[in-house]
Amino acid sequence: MTHRSQAVEDLDVLIEGSLRLQSARLSMEESQRRRLYELQKDLKSMDDITKKADQPTRRAFRAEWRRHVGDLVARMRPMTTEESDTVIL
Repeated sequence: MTHRSQAVEDLDVLIEGSLRLQSARLSMEESQRRRLYELQKDLKSMDDITKKADQPTRRAFRAEWRRHVGDLVARMRPMTTEESDTVIL
């Protein structure tokens, strides 16, 4: 059985592509988890700083924090179905 049918070779190609897509998705998920961890650390630091600050400084920190988190969330948005259909490796 040294000769492989075209169907088996086509299946191998599909499996290899599927594994690459799965790897890319796992990599993106890991990256998002890492960003969320960093965000949690930043939040704790911000809370520590604002506990010792006066009211105007607290407001300024919180406004900047909301802007920062909004930017992060916009970059971390989930892929739409159109984007998930096209993955560049």
